[in-house]
Amino acid sequence: MQDLQTVISSTPEFVNGATKVEKVMVSSEISKPTLGAIGTVGEAIKPFIPLIAVVTRVIDEIIEIYEKVEYNKRICNALMDRVQNS
Repeated sequence: MQDLQTVISSTPEFVNGATKVEKVMVSSEISKPTLGAIGTVGEAIKPFIPLIAVVTRVIDEIIEIYEKVEYNKRICNALMDRVQNS
């Protein structure tokens, strides 16, 4: 759970860094309309970034648990085979 809190707390710095990069690129006259659209999209998804981070972490945990379950299933099957053959 601590990792989840770290991801959520570091999300605003990530977004702010991306916004700063976008502002520097706009000031250097590199395709203002395109970068403006990117900035708009960035601002639109900003509220959802913590949610995306949480969902990503939950999916990672589900995959990890699934792998452990598959491993335990193989061990149990091997033990059952040994008991039945004895």
